[in-house]
Amino acid sequence: MISAQEEMAIIFFINRKQREYLSFMGIESLPVMRIEPFEIDMVRVCTQGIGSWAQVVYDCSSDEFTLKVWKDLYKPMLHADYLMFHEFTHAYDINRLAKGDKIKYVSIKGYIEYHASQVELLKQLNAPGYTTPPTFSMTDVIKSPGNDKTVFESLLIGKKSATDVIIKQDFPSGIDILSTVVGMIFNHLGRVSVCERYAKDYEDYKAQLEDYSIEESFFGANSWKILAGIYHGEMSQVAIDLAMKVHLGILGRLTKKYGLA
Repeated sequence: MISAQEEMAIIFFINRKQREYLSFMGIESLPVMRIEPFEIDMVRVCTQGIGSWAQVVYDCSSDEFTLKVWKDLYKPMLHADYLMFHEFTHAYDINRLAKGDKIKYVSIKGYIEYHASQVELLKQLNAPGYTTPPTFSMTDVIKSPGNDKTVFESLLIGKKSATDVIIKQDFPSGIDILSTVVGMIFNHLGRVSVCERYAKDYEDYKAQLEDYSIEESFFGANSWKILAGIYHGEMSQVAIDLAMKVHLGILGRLTKKYGLA
């Protein structure tokens, strides 16, 4: 049960982070979001290997956004600012690229995970703004709700979280798990794109972070080659439009491959 005091604390936290996000991104507004605090289902996290501290849910038919947030995420010791920046980026991208359009909403899901993870990592690295990234080392320590980790460790754990689920015997147990894992892979590509451009020692860690043998098997070698070519660096609108077209086709093939169509 979430108390009124807990709800007020998380709402205050989100509103403050939203103001910081607008300044960080150099934008004027975000869509209105209904805030819905929740308790984390640790049983699901442990059994399925995936979970979420926060999530933006968009209803295309009503054009309404809901921001679901773990009720304790406002606590300073969790260092959750970057998670809010990730979700705010989802809302921002959905609103500008797929407002009220179900097909576009499905099509942009790869891009919005890629872009949100770029923003998230830059925030963790204490960049002064999205367009003014810092120079950093892959051995620099970044904070998270779990244990603090180096940039390299954080990326490697995120990558492994996706591939560990893919190689499970019962994968995927449903379309939601398939969709989540696909999103996690695009998250990794987004973080890699930041490190590739701005980490002074990225080349020392490139081989481990760009070992995509499992991802190639999952998507198919040709599809993966196309994805890796599109999702690179700061994507132009032309690249985003192309990514949307490719994403739909790949999702269709994956749902058929796993008998989920």
